Amino acid sequence: MQCPMVVLINILRYITIITNEIILIVSEKRCKMAKNIKANNRIKQTALVSALLLELTGAQGATIIVDGTTCSFADAVVAANTDTATGGCSAGAGADILELTSPVINVTARADIESDVTINGNGATIQSNGSYFMMLSVGYYSSGKLTLNDTTVQGGYHPYNWGAGVRAYNGSLNINRSTFTNNTGGAVLFSPGTSGSIKQSTISDNQGANADWYSGAISISGANVTIEDSTISNNSTISTSSGGGGLYITDYLSPLQLTISNTTISGNTAEKYGGGICHEDSGNGSTVVLNNVTLINNHSNTYTGGLYNDSANMTINQSLISGNTATEPAGTEIYLFGSGQIDVNNYNIIGLNSNAGVAGVSLGASDIIPTETSLTDIVDVNLANNGGMTPTHNLNPTGPAVDVIPSAFCQLTHDQTGIARPIDGNNNGTTECDVGAVEFYVDIIFKDGFD
Repeated sequence: MQCPMVVLINILRYITIITNEIILIVSEKRCKMAKNIKANNRIKQTALVSALLLELTGAQGATIIVDGTTCSFADAVVAANTDTATGGCSAGAGADILELTSPVINVTARADIESDVTINGNGATIQSNGSYFMMLSVGYYSSGKLTLNDTTVQGGYHPYNWGAGVRAYNGSLNINRSTFTNNTGGAVLFSPGTSGSIKQSTISDNQGANADWYSGAISISGANVTIEDSTISNNSTISTSSGGGGLYITDYLSPLQLTISNTTISGNTAEKYGGGICHEDSGNGSTVVLNNVTLINNHSNTYTGGLYNDSANMTINQSLISGNTATEPAGTEIYLFGSGQIDVNNYNIIGLNSNAGVAGVSLGASDIIPTETSLTDIVDVNLANNGGMTPTHNLNPTGPAVDVIPSAFCQLTHDQTGIARPIDGNNNGTTECDVGAVEFYVDIIFKDGFD
């Protein structure tokens, strides 16, 4: 009888041989399929590769090709939800992938995601045909899971600001490398008890529809959400009852957890509180953390252009909050109303012209109140392509935000554009981190993003 060690070695040898054979077979299959893919057709290539991977791995689910003619977007969603062939679309099977192969997908009614669905837009735009309706919903009737990749969603409408672009009713919503623009009634809404993320995405030029509280851009109500490497810009509310031009956050009905990292929030306007962010505590408990956020140039027609916080708890780390304006002079950058607490003292830059612009908040020893009289002395006020997947505000190389944070205290390992932190941005021989979403560097690297 062989000793156990010898038996184990022999088993490992056989596993290695079998693995090599599988790799060879996989390679041959991929090569054969690759010959049939035109080099200049990226969309079809993506769809075929996805189908091949499903075949080779035995993964559950189906890939449904949505060309807008043979298989419409509406029929594809039904096929995925019901696992039944619908219209010209093949049947779904479990966790399904919808591959969009037309650059523009016109929809005529809300699409309800009631199963596990991934939409690979491949740069496509899903847009309304001109009628007034919410574009996408997740778990409207039961529970759903939507992953939205590389897609633009525009032209949605909701009369109560409940997510004209997409609303997660039940389940989860994950948005990656996508754009929501020109939606009326808010762009994205996470309802109580849902979860999800927004990564490497742009939420811009959306607006509210009426007097409801929710944001013109992103509303998060009692949900667990992360926002990373994204830009929320030039959104607005239109009613004196609406707060949070960029973000409205509340723990209404259920506890809320929100972390925002490496994200730009700029140029947003609210008729009521919080041009950039409005955060309200409804008594169910919320945890909100801002890491390396650039919150600039937002405006409120009442209180607080930057961040309005009503009786809630929040932590702000290594963020740039400056140049925000409001009609009422108190707390133009940050306003803490009622109870609650905002923890700072972690290398934040807050205020302008030697004025912190805060009310109800005490800055810490490591926080900086800039003496610069103009926001342009701190940051480029124009959004631009500085690398990565989303537009950003690059730092002024001679401004107070460059090389401020000792490397041992850097909160994050990369910035919104994908550049590694820390970098010696001012070329003084010391590698330190910058404040805000962007790490200043003279050469733009990782032009296609961090991943």
